[in-house]
Amino acid sequence: MLDVREDEAAKEIRVSGRISSTYQKDDLMSGLKGAFGYMTIVDELEVDRQLPEVTWGNRVNDFLLPFLDVAKDAHFQYDKGVTLIEGTVKERKQINQIGNMAVYVMEAADSRGISNRVKVNEAGNDPEKK
Repeated sequence: MLDVREDEAAKEIRVSGRISSTYQKDDLMSGLKGAFGYMTIVDELEVDRQLPEVTWGNRVNDFLLPFLDVAKDAHFQYDKGVTLIEGTVKERKQINQIGNMAVYVMEAADSRGISNRVKVNEAGNDPEKK
């Protein structure tokens, strides 16, 4: 299970769960730190070599970095083949773009589905919102 939660107010991204590869963990964490250096990255992710390796592990930053950049209070979770994405965006078209990116990166033989719960910000053009 991999869980990535962004808290805009706290300027924090929390990464938790378990992944099978040290390389994939290091790649994920360095990608987040490089793209979101202005936020605190809380690393609670454990490496468990007993877990089967996921096929998307080397590509997850291709989805996560743009998703976290566009969505406010973004939440990404992968658990037993199901990918959950939540957050708030400015425009409806971004929901489809995010969903398409998730399918491109996360779809694999072990995938059981993607739940896209991203919503449009009702505040519209508020410059304080992403």
